[in-house]
Amino acid sequence: MDLKPEHADNYEAGVRSSFLNKRLLVDAAFYTMTIKDKIISQTVDTVTQATEYRNVGKTSHKGFEASIAAAPINMVKLTLCYTYAMNKFEDYTDALKAVNYNGKWMSRSPRQHVNARVTLLPVKGMELEFEADMIGNMYADDANTVAYARPDLYNLRTSYDWRAWQFWVHVMNLADTKYASYVSSSRGSVSYFPGDPRTAYAGAAYKW
Repeated sequence: MDLKPEHADNYEAGVRSSFLNKRLLVDAAFYTMTIKDKIISQTVDTVTQATEYRNVGKTSHKGFEASIAAAPINMVKLTLCYTYAMNKFEDYTDALKAVNYNGKWMSRSPRQHVNARVTLLPVKGMELEFEADMIGNMYADDANTVAYARPDLYNLRTSYDWRAWQFWVHVMNLADTKYASYVSSSRGSVSYFPGDPRTAYAGAAYKW
């Protein structure tokens, strides 16, 4: 009940442009944000491992984001997105554990993220998209002692518009890769929360 609201100062500068009669689209931006009175779940009892949300200090978030979309021919679209993020603790002391994490990377925050998509349009109204999603290593704990490298994930999406109808089929985690969607570390042990296995979705919609 005594939590204070977080306060953030955020600055961003970027550029957005198109070339070759809009066959090439480019977006890029640099950003920096500082959050004061950051609210974080903190251990309040080393025996029971009970946690409590507290204002712990200040964090900094700096990075670069860019995306490039190209359509070299009418039947093909290429999209590449890249993010480089530096998310760190600037002022974070855990009084119970008598340690401070100043200068440490925030847990579960990968430094790099790449998303690439190839979209094919073989016939009018149909799209077939293949997606690859890749992220860099991340830490499972605030002390930055346990790292996790998530494997690359691949997805397939298809859709077809016919008159007032739309049909779609999505297959996520195409390679049925085993991975963790969330990692955490406590008392020297690491917990991995499994991500979804290969999953298919299909649907249809009618507009009138």
